[in-house]
Amino acid sequence: MEEENLLKETIEALKENGKTPKDVQWVGSKDGKYAISWEEFEKIADIEYDAGYGAPEIATDLVVVGDGWWLERWECEDAEGWAFKTLPQKQPDAKKFSRVKGCYETIAELNPVYCDECGAELGDKFYRWTDNDDNTYYLCSKECLNKKICKQYDAEDLISVQICSQCKRGAKFCQECGARLNDKVFCWMDRTLGQTYHFCSEDCMNKFVLKRFRDGYYTQANILKPYKKGGDEEK
Repeated sequence: MEEENLLKETIEALKENGKTPKDVQWVGSKDGKYAISWEEFEKIADIEYDAGYGAPEIATDLVVVGDGWWLERWECEDAEGWAFKTLPQKQPDAKKFSRVKGCYETIAELNPVYCDECGAELGDKFYRWTDNDDNTYYLCSKECLNKKICKQYDAEDLISVQICSQCKRGAKFCQECGARLNDKVFCWMDRTLGQTYHFCSEDCMNKFVLKRFRDGYYTQANILKPYKKGGDEEK
C-alpha cells in the first residue's frame, strides 16, 4: 500500500505549480454540477487513501479550479494523483492546419511547414520519411528526400569524389544505369557490406543508395508516397 493524505497531496501539487490555496476559486466535479469552497474542501480532504496499485479511491472527476488553471485526477496503471492543467493560449503567429489524422502524432508533425533538407516552405504535396530511429522528416521533393537519406546514412562515405586509377581498377560501368565510366566517377563505400560502388553521376549514386534503403538492406524505415496537406497519402 502507498498511503497518501489527500489534503497534503493537493497542497503540494499547488505548490509545485506556483499556486497556493488562496488561488483556488472552487473545488468540485469536472462538469461543474458540484462545487464547494477551498475552506469546505479542507474539512473533508484530510483523509488517507491508497495511491498505489488498485482501483482509484478518490472521485475521478474531482477538480481544484483557479483562474485559467485547474488540478484534475489522473490514473495510470492503477495509480492515481493530481495533474495540473492550464487553458491553451492562442499564439499571435498561430498557423492554420488541415490534417488531424495520424498515429501518435502532434498537429505540428501532421502539418509541417518547411522542408527538412532545403528549408523551403512546403506546398500542398510533400514527402514524409521516417528513419530507423523513428525520426520523421518532411521533404518538398524527391530530390530533397534522396539527399536527406544519403546524408542520414553513411554520411562520411557518401561523398562525390573524382576517384584515382587505383580505386577505379576493375570498375568500367555505372552500377546504376550501366553507362561506361569516364574520368570523373562517383564512388560510394557501403560500410555495412564492405563494398565500394562506382557511378557515372551523383544522381545515379543517390538513386542506387535510395533503392537499397527501400529494399531493406540497412533499415526498416518507411518511405511514404507524397501526400497532400489535409488529406490521406496518395494511392
